[in-house]
Amino acid sequence: MIRRLFLIICRNKLDLILGIIFVSSFNWLATRLGGYAKFSFG
Repeated sequence: MIRRLFLIICRNKLDLILGIIFVSSFNWLATRLGGYAKFSFG
């Protein structure tokens, strides 16, 4: 029971960490692409 709860918490934490990494990398890509577009077209 405790182990199962621990696994659920760990899985949720892993999802949270992966979500944070995904969002931060997506923001980084968006800023890089935005800067590249500004450099290219403006």
